[in-house]
Amino acid sequence: MILETPTFRVHRIQTGAVRVHPQQVEGSKFNRSIWILTSRKWTEWLPINTYLIEHPKGLVLFDTGEDPSVNEPDFYPWWAPQYRKMCQFKIRESESVTEGILRLGFSPDDVRYVILSHLHSDHVGGIARLTKSEFVISEREWADGQRFGATFMHGYQKHRFYNPDYKYQIIHHEKMNQAGAFINGYDLIGDGSLVIVPTPGHTFGHQSLLVNGRQPVCLAGDAIYTQSQFKREVADGVADDKKAAVTTMNQLREWSKRNGGAPILSTHDPDAGVLLSRRNGMI
Repeated sequence: MILETPTFRVHRIQTGAVRVHPQQVEGSKFNRSIWILTSRKWTEWLPINTYLIEHPKGLVLFDTGEDPSVNEPDFYPWWAPQYRKMCQFKIRESESVTEGILRLGFSPDDVRYVILSHLHSDHVGGIARLTKSEFVISEREWADGQRFGATFMHGYQKHRFYNPDYKYQIIHHEKMNQAGAFINGYDLIGDGSLVIVPTPGHTFGHQSLLVNGRQPVCLAGDAIYTQSQFKREVADGVADDKKAAVTTMNQLREWSKRNGGAPILSTHDPDAGVLLSRRNGMI
């Protein structure tokens, strides 16, 4: 229970940019293997956003973005060439998540929690730079990221996120009032200020973060790509469960409506910075 509504400062950290095939954002009637291998068109360069929250109980990071090492020829396994065909990256060393944290005046070692929306590379790329933090992931996503064939068929690279020395908190979403339109959630701090909710679709175990400050905001990972796609309720072209993706978008819209039009900030939305700046980063 929240005794008083706090104010948080939320910072957007952009870890470079990516461009993908239009079908990945807009969806396609064809199997994704077909358009990944045959499409010659690319979107404009899209941001790879992460978000740092100044919380009274410590710094909380949502996703870690992609790492500059993605530019190295051996970043992807040789036996999974589809990754190079799916996306192109533009990331400098100065655009790593830890460099972004330092520019804000903080030490990466002071990040208490890193909430991971899901385990795709452009969301966990900076994990190895944040080994003092506790990584928070849903139990479904954790299991899916390690199942047989996950790298080749579902976009997971276990060696990017798994290390026995890393500290993981595997969470289960349960029914709670603060989850609002989502019904189920996980109260990270214990005061209802940071509630992690299941937002399946892009992956089965995808999760988002409700920042319940004086001006609420949702950090949505890849639950949506762009505001246009969100408005039209179009499931992305690589979604594991397109029906669940649309249900998730409806829940996000309902949550926003209940909270005075609170913004939904995603990883690759070019408008995310503008939506956050309208609130001056104060949530």
